[in-house]
Amino acid sequence: TMPFVPVPQFSAAVQSLMSDGFESVRGLAISKGRYNLRLMQNVEDGAVAAFGSASRDTRFGNVEAALTSDGMLCTTLAAEPPVKGLALRVDSAVGLQGVLPLAGLEAMYSREGVCTLAGSVSPAAGLVASATTGVEPFMVGGAALVQPDGRRNVLFGATLGGAITGILTLPQDAPSLLHLSMVMQPLPELMVGGMVEKQQGAPATTAAGAAYAIEPWGLTLKGMVLSGTAERPDGSYAFSVAKLAALKAVDQVQLGASVEVPLKVPADSSSAPKLGWTMSINLG
Repeated sequence: TMPFVPVPQFSAAVQSLMSDGFESVRGLAISKGRYNLRLMQNVEDGAVAAFGSASRDTRFGNVEAALTSDGMLCTTLAAEPPVKGLALRVDSAVGLQGVLPLAGLEAMYSREGVCTLAGSVSPAAGLVASATTGVEPFMVGGAALVQPDGRRNVLFGATLGGAITGILTLPQDAPSLLHLSMVMQPLPELMVGGMVEKQQGAPATTAAGAAYAIEPWGLTLKGMVLSGTAERPDGSYAFSVAKLAALKAVDQVQLGASVEVPLKVPADSSSAPKLGWTMSINLG
């Protein structure tokens, strides 16, 4: 439901409002210091996955390693070389079939008040280069993507503090895609927002959502409605779905529950609600 945006600050606000807490998973996460353990089940297909991770600061930078239940070892090195504003990230993945196409190299250079330049290369995503500039809260930027199969995408965007955002994506082999979003905070405890994505020659996808925080209870309630079209082997169909979520913090425990209710689906598709829950425990 969201475009891939190599300039995440342009869409962070709407992503948080429309995505966080609505994940269709059942999961348990336990963390203690630099160690993390997660167990998750996908509500869609019932698939179960688990992974554990640990991180450590070294003289080269922060190193994190994660081992997944399907036998894959992933490592990440995040370093800040002795050049002001420069940051590097190196990812690697080794599994039962050898080195997997998850490895990658990312570099970012930021000069405060001037611009941010970033570039990454990996066998999975290809080559990505992006640049942003402006004076807060108004920022403009662009990105170029070259996928492993040679296809190219170009993206342009502008944002006003992340609250009002417009992004135009120009794929090489597909019609252009326009993304518009707005997030507002009319009350200190209330966040509301909306989004529309329109691909040339296709119906628009729309979303509207709200989040309400009840601070004395440590409770956040969220809701959204998503409508648009989706593709199936026998053609496209219109869909509409409502999502509700509740997030509760109790001392060192974070609880989450969500329900997804289809409002409009094809006659041969299930209209049963999908329930998800998460529990995160921080042992200090």
